[in-house]
Amino acid sequence: MGYLSSIQAKTIPIDGNSNIIPKSLIHALVEFTKQHYDFEQNSFIEQILQPQQIGQLILFYNKAKEIAGYTRVHQVHIQNGENTVLICSAYSCNNPIYNLNFASARLCLTEIMKYKLVHPEKELVCIPCITSPEKYLFLSRLHRNISPKPQVLVPETTLKLIHELKRCYHWSSCAEHPMLISGLPRAKHPSITRLDENPLIEYYLSLNPDYSAGKGLLVYMPFNIGSISDSLKHLITRQGLDLGQQLMNLNHLPNVSA
Repeated sequence: MGYLSSIQAKTIPIDGNSNIIPKSLIHALVEFTKQHYDFEQNSFIEQILQPQQIGQLILFYNKAKEIAGYTRVHQVHIQNGENTVLICSAYSCNNPIYNLNFASARLCLTEIMKYKLVHPEKELVCIPCITSPEKYLFLSRLHRNISPKPQVLVPETTLKLIHELKRCYHWSSCAEHPMLISGLPRAKHPSITRLDENPLIEYYLSLNPDYSAGKGLLVYMPFNIGSISDSLKHLITRQGLDLGQQLMNLNHLPNVSA
């Protein structure tokens, strides 16, 4: 995993008018994604990239200025009873040699914080599409009040928002669980996870055993100033610990004589 690689990020705002994803970049993203995933090109562009849908496109580049991955964030306002909720849904693809969880989460949390500081009264929910057990474990540690999670019933209001979000973006539902969607890119080299590695991984696999077949779990993450702050603190602490562990591992590598 390329934790220590120099990854640079670029965020492109998409306003649906003058700022949309240009055709040249769409082509580059399609070609990048083909290297690591199998997918149907038209549905990929229409349902995931959605070049004109309001939100952001976060691009990650390696030292050679090659695309290492990307996160497409869509923004939509949905009525929830008497309240209007801003929903930021997100889907990520990456070269599997790079772990972009920290970088993507940091950038998304920064944008969320900016919005909440200007609009503290507005309700904001993030709903990332999680396509692997490891990413679910990462988010479970990042935010304490995600849904679904073990031994906690998903509120009906959450399910209604998920249903409306799927309808809005024409995502395909799955009979196995109301927060699953199908038709996503299928990783050519999916991660292999031990069932006994972690209870949260076990839980994710119980909901989405076919994650390698193009199914993803929509995870509900409500944010206020307090939860944003907690998530950022966890992110900084966790990233520092992981970096320290990697440096220790490097220090213990055997010396090779010339």
